[in-house]
Amino acid sequence: MKIPVDTLYTWVSRVKQGVLPFMNEPASPKASLNLAERVKELEREN
Repeated sequence: MKIPVDTLYTWVSRVKQGVLPFMNEPASPKASLNLAERVKELEREN
């Protein structure tokens, strides 16, 4: 499955801001970092 590059950039941007659709409140810096690392892994897989 390929994720469109624009989608990945949107996710990365939202992670950096600490705001994702499934979060009711801003993410902690540690949680944001973990999510950012996961997004990087997904980018490498694509």
